[in-house]
Amino acid sequence: MTVRTIIIPDSLGHLFAALAVFGCAFFPGASSVAQSGTQRQVTTALPLAEPGPVTPVILKEGRFVNARTGALFTPFGVNYCVVGEFKTGKRGHATFSPSHYDRDFVGAMMRDLRDWGCNTVRVFHAYVAAADGIVTSREATELAPGYVANFLDFLAQARAHDIRVIVSFDVWGTGCPWLAERALPVDPEYEFPLETWDENYKRNNFQLCRTPARERANTIIEFIRAIRQHDPTLAPTILAWELENELNLHDDYPPFDGSLQTTAFGGRTFDLGDDAGRQAYLDAVFVNWCDYLRAAIRQEDPDALVSASVFTFAAVGLERPGFFMGVTRRDRRIPARPLALLDSGIDFVDIHSYVWRDLDSTRDELWHLRRNMESVEFDALSAKAARLGKPIIVGETGVHNTYTNRPGLSIPDRVKLGADYLHNHVRALRETYGVAGMLFWTYGTKALPEHGLYYDLNRQPVVRDSFVDAWLGQTVRQGEP
Repeated sequence: MTVRTIIIPDSLGHLFAALAVFGCAFFPGASSVAQSGTQRQVTTALPLAEPGPVTPVILKEGRFVNARTGALFTPFGVNYCVVGEFKTGKRGHATFSPSHYDRDFVGAMMRDLRDWGCNTVRVFHAYVAAADGIVTSREATELAPGYVANFLDFLAQARAHDIRVIVSFDVWGTGCPWLAERALPVDPEYEFPLETWDENYKRNNFQLCRTPARERANTIIEFIRAIRQHDPTLAPTILAWELENELNLHDDYPPFDGSLQTTAFGGRTFDLGDDAGRQAYLDAVFVNWCDYLRAAIRQEDPDALVSASVFTFAAVGLERPGFFMGVTRRDRRIPARPLALLDSGIDFVDIHSYVWRDLDSTRDELWHLRRNMESVEFDALSAKAARLGKPIIVGETGVHNTYTNRPGLSIPDRVKLGADYLHNHVRALRETYGVAGMLFWTYGTKALPEHGLYYDLNRQPVVRDSFVDAWLGQTVRQGEP
């Protein structure tokens, strides 16, 4: 990134300040205007990309590359997550809800990302049926027009700043029959453990049952069609459709809660009372789910990249895959096994890795990082990924407040401590583990966080600089000559 500081006369300062807000006119990408005596300093970055087609990012020999030039593309950036209340009173992901979407804030974020040297933002679609939701009601026969318009605006602003977008989904769905019951051409090719929703299985229905999987596939297909109808040149702005955020099943719900000793699926019988049998069943279910969705998406858009994300086994108190019996833990989720996901058709795997550290410092962030990566069989995973030509990225990293608790430390001191831990963590992921991309949780939102300690990049320059330096090897200090 090139940053320039230009001195202009004060008589023109108000004009350029106004133009800088929009990142346009004489100084495209202008990021800050500071009073300096009778002059003003305008800090500018590289010019914004002109609206129009962008070159797709594709996979080649296990790397993201520019489809036209073959240049390496390394996903680096942030997550942008807005959670809010819908008109029904339900809370959920609301980034594109007409009640919560903030076009000006999105524009400011895109300018920040470009100026910091970032190229990717990860976002989440809503799952609420409401007047301001992704569909206006469960009886809807279209995605909500206002919601779709906001999503398209987000993509257009990303394109204008040369930012790519990973689109993710939470586990939940709207239950809208138009999406969940509309047959897909690939339906006959895939079976599911459950053909219809079974209340006994509770949350596990979302991966075991066909109808929520079909809803997810049809939702993505409808967004692909909306982009194509509105402006087909926006399509390459989407780096990937992430089928689900942190794909997992619960072992305190059927069929893992002891209610079934064995179960049949895909022409095989699995012993659920045995660690190996249980893991084999989990692998089969997750691979089938991913393959079904990817096949449906690729029928609509043969060039779309498709991914899925997971947390580590260690993050939920498990030492490794296939090691469940006799383990006492509060978090009953079992993540999809990344090694198995590579056997599915998805194009790359996203592993979430946050900074962990013992409060007494006996085991630091690098010890915990090693433990987490060992729990996802990283050595075998990276070798298999290289062989199959599928990258591994870290789509969420960040710092939890509890890991900087120290008696007598002020909040600024704790932020600095967290930034130092983050730097070590990110640098190790880049240099020791060789991941192909990195996204921070989170950029932040317009509203000031309710808690006093936070690490959002839009409000914590010390954290931002540490993150950028750890990955890019340089520190960006916005607004300095």
